[in-house]
Amino acid sequence: MRTASAGDVRASVRFARDNALACVPKSGGHSFVGASTVENGLVVDVGPLNGISYADDVVTVGAGAEMYDIHSFLDEYGRSLPTGAGPTIGISGLALGRPGNPHPRPWSDE
Repeated sequence: MRTASAGDVRASVRFARDNALACVPKSGGHSFVGASTVENGLVVDVGPLNGISYADDVVTVGAGAEMYDIHSFLDEYGRSLPTGAGPTIGISGLALGRPGNPHPRPWSDE
């Protein structure tokens, strides 16, 4: 399911739950281990939700933003984000601790 809004994501997750399907998020789609694919399930592609804004020293990043775009955007403000990630990795996978992330989170599947 390619999403265009948070409501689309919510509807996708509910559909997967109601139909007993595995629900896998896809952000940038950069996964050597295939973490953003699933058989007999639903891939929720948040790629279009890629907005980035900066105000009052706070950056807001959409779930589908890729690292290259984030770094390029922040560079305009003399800011950076220590990620250690490739340019096509989506922020969602990095933030949620997907496989291969050097900074796993407690709610991760790692």
